[in-house]
Amino acid sequence: MKFKIILLGLLSFIIALLATAPMSVLAPFIPANSPVQLSEVSGTLWNGHAKTVHYQKIALGKLHWKIHPLAIFTGRLSATVSIDGKDIQLDTRLDLRWDQSIELRQTQAQIETHFLQHFKQIPVSLGGVIKANMSSILIKEIPIQDKQLPLMSGQVDWLQGEALSLPLGSYALTLSVINDQQHVEIKSKNSENILVNLKGKIELDQQGNYQAKLKIKAEKAAAPLIVNGIAALGKKEQDGFIKIEKKGNLQSLLP
Repeated sequence: MKFKIILLGLLSFIIALLATAPMSVLAPFIPANSPVQLSEVSGTLWNGHAKTVHYQKIALGKLHWKIHPLAIFTGRLSATVSIDGKDIQLDTRLDLRWDQSIELRQTQAQIETHFLQHFKQIPVSLGGVIKANMSSILIKEIPIQDKQLPLMSGQVDWLQGEALSLPLGSYALTLSVINDQQHVEIKSKNSENILVNLKGKIELDQQGNYQAKLKIKAEKAAAPLIVNGIAALGKKEQDGFIKIEKKGNLQSLLP
């Protein structure tokens, strides 16, 4: 019994020491090959700041985090995290669970769409603003397995969307999870300002296999390049929409 008490006391001391240690001392222990890197850190492990957080060498902005130690008694490590950058703002509650899953809850984000061009997976230039209000983003296993996709619930709006500098309109995506499958419902917003009308549903599993049932229509005011490109997708139905039904794996869509 005495040994257990001594061990518990030693463990508590180590945790308290790490929690109160300046982040300037702890930051150098982040592996050099980590996709996340911090610069000019301050504060402590429990409550800290970084002037810039980089993800895969892409600067996101200022980072602030605050760990909630009492959450450990509910079987998870929990922290509030915020990023404040020129092109991205994000506030979320991050939970790391003992089953090796990680969940982002109560996530609010705003992203300038051109920021996505930093990622080679986006094949065309995009414009507009993405606003997200997510109740849950769940990654079921850490480290992330090959092709594993998160399960997301919430709302994502693409406002004043553009592709190749051509205006499209605004769109709403409603995300839900049913039987461990990702469901996405897409519809146009503010129909009077829509140049490309889009609606439909997409289903995804965690390996990236998808099934899409969409309907798309270019309005008369759309740019000729857009009108001709959509016309090439298929035959119009009576309502002017072109039906698109497709299945495959997301990897086949990436360059």
